[in-house]
Amino acid sequence: MELAAGDGTFDPLEHTTYKLKFAKSTLKRVGVPITAAVCVKVSGTSMEPVLPDGSVIGVNTSAADIVDGKMYAINHDGSYA
Repeated sequence: MELAAGDGTFDPLEHTTYKLKFAKSTLKRVGVPITAAVCVKVSGTSMEPVLPDGSVIGVNTSAADIVDGKMYAINHDGSYA
């Protein structure tokens, strides 16, 4: 999946040709359940310089609490923004 950070477009295809590996201990230390950890590619420039176009970020899909000042990936009916 790609995370829209610009014009609101997204790529609905999952890419499985490469993987990013995280140690289970790293995910546990930051409170991310293994089954809730996904990586997505950032598409667009609206979040630069923090999230440059083309970068890959980790997302905790189990997080549901909103905290002021944090960044969030939103899945709206299969469209990530």
